[in-house]
Order: sequence, then C-alpha cells, then structure tokens
Amino acid sequence: MVLLGQMQLVRIVAHHEDPRVAADLFASEGIAAIGWSSLGDLGSKTRKEIKALIQRQWKTSEQESARMTWELLTLRDTVKVGDTVFAYVRDNTVALVGEVVRGYEFNNSNKVGNKSGPVGYAHQIGVRWRDAPRTFSRFLLPKGLSDWVAGRGTIGIRNYDRDDLERTINKISPGTHIAAKKAGREKNLDPKIRGPPWTRDEDVLALALYKSTGSSHDDEDPEVAELSRLLKRTSAAVVFKLGNFKAVQTKGRAGLSHFAPMDLKVWREFDGHDSELYQEAEKIRNGIYARFKDREVGQIEDLARRLMKEGRLSTERLSQVLPRQKGAALRDAVLENYGGKCAFCDLDIREMLVAAHIRRWTDDSENRYNLSNTLCLCVLHHSAFDNGLLTVSDDGTIVVSQNLRKSNSRAVRSALLNLDNTKIRMPLSYPPGKQFLADHKRLFFNN
Repeated sequence: MVLLGQMQLVRIVAHHEDPRVAADLFASEGIAAIGWSSLGDLGSKTRKEIKALIQRQWKTSEQESARMTWELLTLRDTVKVGDTVFAYVRDNTVALVGEVVRGYEFNNSNKVGNKSGPVGYAHQIGVRWRDAPRTFSRFLLPKGLSDWVAGRGTIGIRNYDRDDLERTINKISPGTHIAAKKAGREKNLDPKIRGPPWTRDEDVLALALYKSTGSSHDDEDPEVAELSRLLKRTSAAVVFKLGNFKAVQTKGRAGLSHFAPMDLKVWREFDGHDSELYQEAEKIRNGIYARFKDREVGQIEDLARRLMKEGRLSTERLSQVLPRQKGAALRDAVLENYGGKCAFCDLDIREMLVAAHIRRWTDDSENRYNLSNTLCLCVLHHSAFDNGLLTVSDDGTIVVSQNLRKSNSRAVRSALLNLDNTKIRMPLSYPPGKQFLADHKRLFFNN
C-alpha cells in the first residue's frame, strides 16, 4: 500500500552481457524489460502456471522458481502507471530514471524484445525516461535508496516520499553525468567522491583488489572499507576506482566511462602478471602499515590467538576493535588453521592466501569471526568460490560448476576442473560447518 505523500519506486537491472547496450535500447524504445522471454505472454497465466513453466524449462529449484515467478508477476501486476523506474547497470551505476506510462505487455518484435537482437527481453513496460540525470553513480543517492538500487534480483519495489525523491533527482541532475564526458561534466563530480589524484601505489592496491574480487562492490564491503581506511579515502572513491579499472579492461564498454592516465598505465604494467601485482601490492601495503602497525601488532596477535583457542568471537565483543585489526587477526587465524595453505590446491604463498567466508560477510554478521565459517583459499579459488563456480559438499568434496566445463582453456582444466570430486585440505581445528557449506551450495553455487 502506498501511503499519502509517497510513491512506488521500481528498480530494474539491465541483466545482459552488455548492460549498457540494453540501457541504451531501453532509452531509445521508451521501455524497460526483463528476460525469460521463452515463457511467452504472461497476460493470462496464473502464478502456478508460470512457476510450472519455469521448472519445466530450466529445471530450477523450488526456491529459484519461486523467485523468478515473483519477479515476473511483480512486473506484470505490481508495477503501475506513474511509478518511478531506475534502470541499474551494475558497477554501482544508474543508467536511467523515468516514469511508467504503460503497463505490462509481451513484445518480441521491437529492438529490445526481438530474440535475434542484442537483448531479447520481451516482458516489457512503457517508460518515459528523463533526459537527466542519466548514467550516474548510485552513491549520489541517499544511502537507503542507494543500497536498494543495488539490491539483489532483477526487479525491486519500494515506497518513497515523493517530495524527497524529486529533491534528490534535482540535486543529481546538474553536472553529475558520469558518461557526459563530451559535455565536460565529469570534472564537476563531488570532490568528496573524487578526492585528490590517485598515486601509482594507490592504483596498484586498487588494481590488486579488482583483480582478486572484480568491480561489483559497494561501500560497505569489508575489502572496500579496509582499503579506504588504508588510503584515507572514502569508500565511494574506492568503488569508483574499481569501476575505472573495469572500463580499462573492457575498453570503455563497461565500468565508469572516465579513467585517469595512471589507471591505464598501472593496468599495462601488470597486465598478464597477476603474481607480480599481488606481490607489489603486499609490499606497498606493508610499507603503509609499518607507519602505524607497531602499536597494533600486539592486539592483532592476541585476537588471532583467541580465535584459534575459541573458534569464534562475537561481533559485540569486537565492537571496540578497529576493523582492519579484526580482519588481520581473522586472516592470521584462518591461515594458521589451514597450515598456511590453500584448502583447494595447497598453494602456500602467504601473499596470495585469503580468509574466505563460506556464508558471506554481508549475509551473516554473527559468524563473521567464526573459523567454521571460513576457508583458507588462494586468490584464484577464492574468486571461483565466491562466484559460485566451486562449492564444497558437507563431506569436504569439491564440486565444480558445469559452467566451467564449457571452457577449452588448459588453465581452467588444470586449475579448476581437475579439482572436481577431490577433497579439501582439512584444517587443524574447526572444520567448515556443514550448514554453512549447505547454504553456499544452495544459494550461490552456479550449476
């Protein structure tokens, strides 16, 4: 129910291999759309019929089928004429803002819906997209709205105060287009977000984070928060920098449209040399820490000892400890628990090992410092595990996603496919919790 003075907001993610192309087509066609077009026109289908079609076509789980059904019915039944729509293209970027002018229709003949086109999304609504703002950072929105825009799922719905929304959009409109480089507007971005020019060492640290975890971060991610404190920059600035590296990697097809010459220079310096990059980043990080580490090292060692003794520490007990110290202590304890080796491949280069959470950091604050919710992984297998390409059964058997079997790469076969049906390296104490592993397999494994 929409209360007096409020309006309904709709978030639609341009879920496509090239989301910016999809967003451009949304704008030119005056529509927003989502996928699963092979289900056909949903106009007269019941919830039960749609769910049955989904399960028959894609063999999805009960939970996944229910989620897909909810998203399709939200577009068909919940979105109303007059609602405000945000088209989100990942990388913390909102591409478009507009108002719904036409309800649900199935259209597989226009440029967005045609299955032979670049998008192929036939479940559509009509939208009058605003000329401004376009292609702006979600961090320019109030925090609650920013977090909602980047939420999970293809579509989201929420209520919001009508006057507050207009004030927010009007504040963004002047000179905040990230993509309006031709108009010379990028230089007008909020200086609190841009900050002073990044140095080569700062870029190296950001590139190491990007290479190990990708660009899909928000300002509450622990890795982003840790790097922002280390560099004395805002979390938003770190997220922007990760988006810049995405743009460098994709030659401007994705990520933020404007990157500094230093970004390109550092990318070229370490392109194809990830090991050297991580070693250089660790050297720079240690140099920064050395300036203030002596007074903290005792507390980090004490926390690590407590973790190894007790297996877990509650978040409340650690509320007065700096996040960086907690992160360092957790990493030390996890590496010690696994004998300083990756649980998947036995790699023992300390600079390339991380404390990987099984149930994600953002999803379970109570078990952030629970050793049974961690694995010691190298940066490669951490990325594969976090992205659902690898998981672990409750008996410690590694399971490889079918998606990896499509690759003809010898590197993929050697480093990933060969892990299938092998056992993880078991820790000295505190083995991974069976429920944590089951949750990872059920929620995140992409098979």
